[in-house]
Amino acid sequence: MELRDYLDILKRRRNILIAVPAIAALLVVGLIVVKPKQYQATATVAAPALVGGASSNQYSGANGPKSFVANFTAAVTSPPIVDQVSRETGAAKGRVKSGLSATEVGTSSIMQVTYKTPKHKEAFNVAEAAAADTITFLFKTQVQLAQQPVDGAKQALADVEGQMANLSKQSGLVVPDKDYEVRAQACASLQSAQAQALANGQSATASRLGDQINSCKGDLAAMAPQVQQYTQLQTRKDAAVTQLNQAQQALQEAQGQLQAADPKQVVSMSKVHPVSVIGDVAQKGVVSVAAGLFLALGIIAGLELLERSRQPATVEVPTEWTKTQAPGQEPFPSRV
Repeated sequence: MELRDYLDILKRRRNILIAVPAIAALLVVGLIVVKPKQYQATATVAAPALVGGASSNQYSGANGPKSFVANFTAAVTSPPIVDQVSRETGAAKGRVKSGLSATEVGTSSIMQVTYKTPKHKEAFNVAEAAAADTITFLFKTQVQLAQQPVDGAKQALADVEGQMANLSKQSGLVVPDKDYEVRAQACASLQSAQAQALANGQSATASRLGDQINSCKGDLAAMAPQVQQYTQLQTRKDAAVTQLNQAQQALQEAQGQLQAADPKQVVSMSKVHPVSVIGDVAQKGVVSVAAGLFLALGIIAGLELLERSRQPATVEVPTEWTKTQAPGQEPFPSRV
């Protein structure tokens, strides 16, 4: 078939081509119009100090704003936020989840949380609670994560200090390394005194000092293992203190960001207003017309195929048959 044939079919079936999309559009528009009146409230979250900036910030670097927007958008309709907002406002969880949405303003890190609902009084409360709970959730989790290294470092420090206390109790040495130094100095003093006695010809005194020196050296030898163990524990303690200081610094930075994310400072609310259905009608109306048009074309194609299947088949008759007919005989028709 040629294009003209198709156009003839469409012209002949124009009633279907017009009626089906029109009915589809009317049905969609009717459903939109008869829906309960919707109300909308918008909460704006503007926390530029929390995004970008110092490398210690949770959302720092070139990808900081993108990460913040992605995390905020995902969190605002996540089960923890939906559950919390539902508890705070009394709104049904299903209505909260379906009515909430978050979008960024342009390409910035400023977020707008919008809530649509048929309940006027609910719109403002849910939008405000969702924005506040989401911004708090994003930075509160970082505080919780930063708290874990602090707790681990404190435990490690407590463990090594306990081992050092047990060592001091078992050895009787308050500070083994210092006690060792004192004992070593005492031995050195005795050796000096012995040398002086020998120089003065005081052999008896030198011999007595020798006994003291040998006893002192024995004490040093006995103290050596405890001193070595204590030195190792002191090294571990220094490492634990350093780790604790670093973890506490990270925790303080996370707590500072959480304070900067105070909803009272970063969340602002718009007034509640009715949701216009014009945009929804225009958008869904166009889609319904397009869908109706495709359906109409399908119906037309089906009718044409059905009509052709009901027509009798045509048979081509060779032209030679019409030339060899007998005189007085009716000619064979060229088509039967």
